Amino acid sequence: MSEFEKFVRSQGFNGDFVRGVNGQYKSDLLHFMEKAFMHQQAKIDELQKQVEAVSQVLCELKESLKDFQEMDLYDKGYRVTTEYVIADLEQALRGAND
Repeated sequence: MSEFEKFVRSQGFNGDFVRGVNGQYKSDLLHFMEKAFMHQQAKIDELQKQVEAVSQVLCELKESLKDFQEMDLYDKGYRVTTEYVIADLEQALRGAND
């Protein structure tokens, strides 16, 4: 059973998921619903990749500050700015855009 079929069944649909010889659902409505589901799932997958990429950058930024040595005022500015960037990224990943 496909993810689409699992989702539709979880929403209370109990009809037949019969496919024709061309691989499409015989029901035009089911065929349309499946295409819409697949389109939205592709968007979700792309957004998830973006979130994972941002999470990786966040981890790298945190790691870069672990052994950071402040030698002068410039270094302090870099550290403070990086800490603000980290805080902003964490807030964005939590979904808080205040």
